Amino acid sequence: MSNKGSASRLHFMYRQRMLFCRHIFSFGEIRFRRHGTFSWRVACFLIASSMLVFSACGTSKQIAALANKTLLQRSEVATAHVGISITDVNSGQSLYSYQGDKYFIPASNTKLLTCYAAMKHLGDSIEGLRYFEAPADMVATRTAPSSGGQPLAQYAMAADSNTRRADEGVAAGRLKTMCILPTGDPSFLHPDFSYQPVAAFLKRNKLASFVVFGDNWRTTSWGNGWAWSDYEDYYMAERSAFPIYGNVVRIRKTAASFSMQPSGFSLTHEGDDVGADDDTYGRDRNSNRFYRRPSPVKHSTLAAAKKTLSIDIPFMTALPVSVQLLRDTLGLMISEGSAAPQGALQHVIYSQPVDSVLRIMMHRSDNFLAEQSLLLVSNSLLRQLNEAAVIDSLLSTDYAGMPQAPRWVDGSGLSRYNLISPQDFTWLLHKMKQDFSWQRITGILETGGQGTLSGYYKQYAGRIYAKTGTLSNNVSLSGYLLTQKGKVLAFSVMVNNHKASVSDIRREVEAFLGGVIDKW
Repeated sequence: MSNKGSASRLHFMYRQRMLFCRHIFSFGEIRFRRHGTFSWRVACFLIASSMLVFSACGTSKQIAALANKTLLQRSEVATAHVGISITDVNSGQSLYSYQGDKYFIPASNTKLLTCYAAMKHLGDSIEGLRYFEAPADMVATRTAPSSGGQPLAQYAMAADSNTRRADEGVAAGRLKTMCILPTGDPSFLHPDFSYQPVAAFLKRNKLASFVVFGDNWRTTSWGNGWAWSDYEDYYMAERSAFPIYGNVVRIRKTAASFSMQPSGFSLTHEGDDVGADDDTYGRDRNSNRFYRRPSPVKHSTLAAAKKTLSIDIPFMTALPVSVQLLRDTLGLMISEGSAAPQGALQHVIYSQPVDSVLRIMMHRSDNFLAEQSLLLVSNSLLRQLNEAAVIDSLLSTDYAGMPQAPRWVDGSGLSRYNLISPQDFTWLLHKMKQDFSWQRITGILETGGQGTLSGYYKQYAGRIYAKTGTLSNNVSLSGYLLTQKGKVLAFSVMVNNHKASVSDIRREVEAFLGGVIDKW
């Protein structure tokens, strides 16, 4: 637009504002004539309000022009489904919306829902486990037939050496029986968390007999709408009541050997024992048999031994698997119980600070931590591990005010059944800013150059705090912008059904949001 055109437009906007103000004063004059009173404060308020309305309209048009230029008219998204919502966090006023009320598959932006729920309902620290000591009379009837009168008579004890030692010790009066109620804590023996208070508690009581109950587990190892063919991929670790080692097996190859953690698993070599870097590692679909299949390309032993290799593969979870791993790794005398006794005084062992788990979850977009965090919220609110039940509870309470009622089915966003609008996300971000300190929020969310934003927004570090979301053909980004003029904006940009490269779309979204930061 020429300078002359810009001047004409500004003159027109000035005349419109003056006409509006003249109407305000005319209204005041009429009130004075009819009633003999007129509040100049009211007039000033109306004038200020009118200025805000004009300003918001102008901002919306300017952002729309920027969105068209940098994003919406680009060929990569021309045939995609795009939604944008931008609001002023302090006032809650919508500054721009493009299909902001439409539903999109959010991918890992779903973690924002889980994050808020965990921040609100988990307190400062995660419950690592709940336990109580079994009364003496219950211990005495542990191995009685299941038709007996005491609940602990229902224990299904495995006939191994640990169990026999535990039974003999209890009979001799030397040991106590500790009943464990899992909480879904994802950090137990997880390599990202060196502080392990639950493991320390179990080791301190190593001479006790432990019984783990799983009757609070009310869901499945996979979420609805997950891609079953991804069962071997690290990002789809199974959910469980008593996670251990992040529910993945870590295979390490060095120049001369292989190792696995947890050590209770083994690796079947379907070829030579050295292994090349391009060999295939995997797990059978319906068992915990892990294998290495040699590459069809022949390698010399020297070439194969030059590099180290590290691969994470999820293992099939179930409470008996956790029990066996606890026996193998900690040497515990432990078994599985079928129904927890009611009314016993429970004690809690806390594990990690909540925000330290959420920070990793958001920066790495860790699906396992997200799923278990939602189950932790379920355990805290409902005393059961059931993501569907806690989602229903949250949607009817904390999230009842969302502009569009979302379809929310899991904690991580792995499911393609999730549907949520950009306006829902900016509503959530506004609520998060109201309920928690800015320091806490920015300590959890990633900024430019960090985490999944490590290759993006580097020049805007400290000016953007957001969560990415990616599934095949779907890209999302939602979070906060700190603009050049000192405003804090909540935004959500969602692109579904694209066929372009993820990096191309992210660069275009970056150009758009960078322009918003620089101009407003």
